[in-house]
Amino acid sequence: KNKIYTMYTLFEKSLDSPGIGFLLFYRLWGYAPPLLAEGIGNYYSLSHYYAKKLLTSKQWVPLSELELTRNYRKQPPEVAFWEASSFVRFLIKSYDLDKFKLLYQKATDLTLDQVIQEVYQTNLSVLEKEWLSYLKTQKDSISDFYYLASMKTSNGHFDDAIELYGDMLSLFGKDDPAILRSLAYVY
Repeated sequence: KNKIYTMYTLFEKSLDSPGIGFLLFYRLWGYAPPLLAEGIGNYYSLSHYYAKKLLTSKQWVPLSELELTRNYRKQPPEVAFWEASSFVRFLIKSYDLDKFKLLYQKATDLTLDQVIQEVYQTNLSVLEKEWLSYLKTQKDSISDFYYLASMKTSNGHFDDAIELYGDMLSLFGKDDPAILRSLAYVY
């Protein structure tokens, strides 16, 4: 109930897990629907980057499909997870952590819409439109990309690291020698 076990293997050598994050929030703030709990558990990530990729590839799911735990669990895990993470990051950055904490602590599957209205004085569909507009202008830092790519490399997920470095080249400059050197290292 209050434990996470980590198994180290030849391919996974890190405690860099969102599971630890949302277990921490379950313990500190109590239960919340996965849209909120998994979102805050993965707060420090490249969630906006992955949410934008979902939008571009048309795999995106409206947030109304992620409100109830039952519906959240029916979605492809990586889609629900990255959208929740990005949406929660947006809420905290745009409205502040105290409001989000209040939402997290008061919301249940049955009351999420009402509590959103109470805390943010608007509904989920309006917040979703704001979030999607925010994603169009938001840019993750190059250091966040380097961190994730180096984690992927050290854990042997070379294809993921190559994809990240390729995206870094398109986002931060095709001739950046540091990115090219890191990409060559992974190859």
